[in-house]
Amino acid sequence: MKQFFKENYKVIICVCILLGLLAIFLAVSPKSPQEQPSQNNPESLKAGTGVENRVLFDTISYIYTYAGDSKEQFDANCEEVWSILAEYHQLFDIYHEYSGINNLCTLNKNAGGEALEVSPKLIDFLLYAKELYVLTNGEMNIMMGAVLVPWHDARENNSFKGFYCEYCHKFSSARIVTDGKCPKQDPDYPNDDEKKCGRPVFPFEDVLAEKSQHISIDSLEIDTVNNTVRIADKDARIDVGALGKGYATELAAKHLESKGVNSYVLNIGGNIRIVGTKPDGSGWPTGIKNPKYYDSPNPQCADFGHYDVNKDSKCDACNETQFVKKIIISNVSCVTSGDYERKFIQDGNKYHHIIDKDTLMPAKYFSSVTILTKNSGLADALSTALFCMSYEEGLALVEKIGNVEVLWVYSDGRTEMTQGFEALLMD
Repeated sequence: MKQFFKENYKVIICVCILLGLLAIFLAVSPKSPQEQPSQNNPESLKAGTGVENRVLFDTISYIYTYAGDSKEQFDANCEEVWSILAEYHQLFDIYHEYSGINNLCTLNKNAGGEALEVSPKLIDFLLYAKELYVLTNGEMNIMMGAVLVPWHDARENNSFKGFYCEYCHKFSSARIVTDGKCPKQDPDYPNDDEKKCGRPVFPFEDVLAEKSQHISIDSLEIDTVNNTVRIADKDARIDVGALGKGYATELAAKHLESKGVNSYVLNIGGNIRIVGTKPDGSGWPTGIKNPKYYDSPNPQCADFGHYDVNKDSKCDACNETQFVKKIIISNVSCVTSGDYERKFIQDGNKYHHIIDKDTLMPAKYFSSVTILTKNSGLADALSTALFCMSYEEGLALVEKIGNVEVLWVYSDGRTEMTQGFEALLMD
């Protein structure tokens, strides 16, 4: 046997390498249409349909067709949608700049400086954002960035690494802070590994209070004649996480509609926009996630890679079902804001990403809010705005707007819904 390996070791090595590459290929290959789920959950695709996926807006997105298009037509439609979304991804990116354009990252970096010329498309978006600010009484405010930055940093750092010291730029598992300062700033501080320093990753109230002085929508100056934008306050920052994805999704959907396309579903990071109906004129069974199911710490609770509204699995460990409600929808947007995904736990408390402008803390009214309305941008904005106001205030707002249906889910599992939403419930 040793002689066999000695004489054939090169062949054996090549076979092992090929097997390894095959395993990697199978692991990263996209799922087939029959396997591929849709988040926020139109029913799983059946044979004879098509699906494509890309990563945009820092999340995976899908396009489904039920229209029976040829592969060439489906591919062409997908490329046009991806092109629109990619353009707005670059315009709305607050972390990266791109050659040849002034985007939101550029505007934030230039805060307090001179006005910058931007794309008319970005002008239109910012004007719409200002309209929504007025409509929602300030609950949808793209100028909340200054407050959202420390919360974003808290989620990123709270893996949980412990406490971060702004003086020595290190994490530690314990905290010793004197008057909010790192004791190592004291020249007499002993060089003792047992003594730790650090500011907690959790944002301090005084930091949030200071940042809240820089969230005025009035600091966003828009010149529609010269296509320029200026952030007047040098400490203010734009953040469009509550609107950008939905706005871009709606533009992509309108493009498909202008071509006469029907029976398409855009799932852009969980924001659903349905173009038309199924070929037979019916709608899509859609499951709204149960926050308790997806927030359970029990690893047996959820198969997070599978969303099938026809199965609605139940977790024996937490006794919760996968979906809190099931509806049938068509030609509409479905957007949910929830407290169960982007979050961190500290001292036994959960801190999620939807921040109340009045308390500067994660909103506590609900566990999730789902919006149904035609315009995906409006749905995106309202799901955040209603998450940060009482049920009575939210209901009054959507009745004023019209053609908006809502499902509210409380932390204890109770639900409220508009009459129009209730009429869409599956039997």
